[in-house]
Amino acid sequence: MKEFYPWSTTVYEKSMKDYKAGRLSILDVQLSGGCNYACIYCDSPDRNIGSNINLNHLENLIKQEQGRYDWMFICGLGEPLYGENKDSFLRLLSICKDNEIKCSVFTNGSNVDELVLSYVQNEVLYPVIKIDTFSLDLAKELYGTSQAKQTLGTIETLLMIAHKQKKPCCNIGASIVPSTKNINEIPSIVKICIENDVFPLIGQLEYAGKAKDNYHELLLTKDQLYVLKNEVNNIVGTQYKVPICPSVIAGIHMSSNGFVTVDKRSGLSCGWFWLETPQTEKLCNVNTLSSLIEAETKILEYRKMIIADITVFCNKIEEHPFGGCGGNIKDLINEYVKMQNAILNTSKKVN
Repeated sequence: MKEFYPWSTTVYEKSMKDYKAGRLSILDVQLSGGCNYACIYCDSPDRNIGSNINLNHLENLIKQEQGRYDWMFICGLGEPLYGENKDSFLRLLSICKDNEIKCSVFTNGSNVDELVLSYVQNEVLYPVIKIDTFSLDLAKELYGTSQAKQTLGTIETLLMIAHKQKKPCCNIGASIVPSTKNINEIPSIVKICIENDVFPLIGQLEYAGKAKDNYHELLLTKDQLYVLKNEVNNIVGTQYKVPICPSVIAGIHMSSNGFVTVDKRSGLSCGWFWLETPQTEKLCNVNTLSSLIEAETKILEYRKMIIADITVFCNKIEEHPFGGCGGNIKDLINEYVKMQNAILNTSKKVN
């Protein structure tokens, strides 16, 4: 199975090398909560909160540190191609292109046009498309009747583009959420992904938004998930594993309310750490920063302060067959602690 480029070994090792040197080389930007779906998995009450990030100011901050940032990850709250989000998203893509930064984004795949596709074809944009079904009837149930055909049509187009690009790594990923409704279809979705050089990202069902009402109806048992994982292993020809997302460790997370935040328990840079609403720590405001290095310093200082508690936190996490969109939590925390200790050791040698 080919790697998905934003989560490839090459990108991860580069970001961790920077991290050990005390540099965060990834920007993690959250757009507003707007979305044109009433998805049975989500439909969070936090939708439509709007975004307070000043993109002009953010662009100036990025230009100040030309060449420091390799990637911009856009994930979490909101659909990037919907409503006002799309204008912001296109602006961010333009900023990425001008500053030689690559962009990874989670999207339902709605409202894709030629301009967005051109960023994919020119290897600026690496999208992860939500693909939980190729069945129209099931799509209506999961995503909403009005958007089902558009969703499946867009996915079909993107799969065609991916099929044309024979690269060492995949340029497109597919976010797949197994549930009692679509479990029998997951193996065929994974097979189609592999045949079209699309990376299948199989993640845990979130306990948020509308999913809280449907959670027990949708949730699969561990035994069911392990059976599914064996089927996936047979399709991909190796042990299926979600790679560690480098942004969770080496990213500067900017939430849509304009704050640079970290997960309060772990210090990790992810707006939805481990698929649950986090307790976030606001470190500073993006719109008042004079330099992104200020945010980087505050993140590293916070992590240094709580590093002793992280292992305890990790041991409380229950094992899950597939993990989550940031990778297997045990692997992620262990790698994070290793990197953090490397920074501390380097600092001691310098002093």
